[in-house]
Amino acid sequence: MARRVRRIALVVVVLLVIAGVALAVTSRGRLADDRDQVDELWLPLRAPLVDRYANLDAVLGQLRDAGAGERDVTRDLARGLDRWNRLQGGSNDDVDTEAEVIAANNLEGLFNRVNQTVGSSPRLQTVTPLTEAVTTVTLVVPPAPAVTAYNDAAETYQDTREQARYSLTARLFDFEPRPTLLTGG
Repeated sequence: MARRVRRIALVVVVLLVIAGVALAVTSRGRLADDRDQVDELWLPLRAPLVDRYANLDAVLGQLRDAGAGERDVTRDLARGLDRWNRLQGGSNDDVDTEAEVIAANNLEGLFNRVNQTVGSSPRLQTVTPLTEAVTTVTLVVPPAPAVTAYNDAAETYQDTREQARYSLTARLFDFEPRPTLLTGG
């Protein structure tokens, strides 16, 4: 009797392992497809963001020229632009979507801080080249439909990653999250 129970337990364990492997293999394809969709939709956003952040680099220069080079926001902006520019060094085949979106979101937040700093400083408001550079960044935005498509795909991928059926596979095979892009300012 004990031998029979051990055999049944062994068969159950083997069946559970087979079911787990089958689930992982079938789940991996859906996760990969969703992640690839997000990465593919990121590529059309890179060029408009490169233009936007080139203009933000001009804002950085104007901040320094206006005597605001030692402000925390100016130093943070310099570091953020440096990170963005290093990430842009590769080709479209070497894109680290997650890192680029995080860097872009950081720059968007920094631009909002710069905008508030300039807007609340009577001295900086009088520096015409600086206010013009800030206005230029405000006007250079990525196309809204492309941002929406990317963000929708990122949210779909995240929803898939969090579903019970896919979450273990996502952790086992390093299906990292893809953040949404937060533009504005």
